[in-house]
Amino acid sequence: MAFYHRRGEWRDRITGNRAVRYDIAYDPDRNRWYLDASWGIEPSPSVPLITIRTARVLGVDLNDGHLATCVVDPCGNPIGRPATIALAGQCCSASQRDGHLRAALTALLDRAEHAGCGAIVIENLDFADARTSGRDTMGRGKRGRRFRRTVASIPTGKFRDRLRAMASRRGVAVVAVDPAYTSSLLGYPLVALRQRAGNPPAPRYLNVAHVGAILQGALVLGLVWAARLSDLSSGWNITAAWLVVASGVLIAAKDTINWLTGVEDEFTEKARTAPFGVAGAVALTVGLIIFIVGDLAAL
Repeated sequence: MAFYHRRGEWRDRITGNRAVRYDIAYDPDRNRWYLDASWGIEPSPSVPLITIRTARVLGVDLNDGHLATCVVDPCGNPIGRPATIALAGQCCSASQRDGHLRAALTALLDRAEHAGCGAIVIENLDFADARTSGRDTMGRGKRGRRFRRTVASIPTGKFRDRLRAMASRRGVAVVAVDPAYTSSLLGYPLVALRQRAGNPPAPRYLNVAHVGAILQGALVLGLVWAARLSDLSSGWNITAAWLVVASGVLIAAKDTINWLTGVEDEFTEKARTAPFGVAGAVALTVGLIIFIVGDLAAL
């Protein structure tokens, strides 16, 4: 009898007079007896963040069906091309998903060691609240069902525990960060590397729709202070606020329709969405004029 998998660790434990558990199983189909040895893993000492910051790290974004990874240097710059590691979803059985999860984690740790990363940085996801929430919280209809299936298919707890155990055996630290920052931290490097690799850039009006929504949101937040300073009646301030909000909706609708219809330049192609843009510009101008008049009257 001889052990071949992790034989060195088993030998170290029995020579060091440490506990080892043995399980004996019989397979009647093959008429064979099996002896399994198992033992607990002592938790490795935590690595200070100062030490982790001096070396490369592997950023990991856990998604439905795949892992998005990117190597980052100590200054936060991406190194090389990002890589995607597949994950099994709900279409497989529990044992198959467990095997796919182990294979994905092995590939993840292999990539970290090959790139010389001392740690893996991953988002600290916890969908316990989302899994126990009802339709009123997560939405109804097809969208709500799709979101609930997506949440249920991401093995967050098992992924986190397995990664911590497997990384500890390889001497790789695991750092969990707030998921509110992982998409922005990995999003910009991944987009930059995607364009540098020769992939086609995103459509123009898809970018315009996102940037415009961000600018409109900042504008609306700034107008909160303008409404507080205004000396006009509440009716005028409410009307001005609705005009600004309506302008944002019209402009976002214009850019979204241009993207969906494949418009490259709305001016040269004389796109049919021009009335949306004109109405949005007029509404924004009138709303801003009302706020400016109110603020000047308060001075």
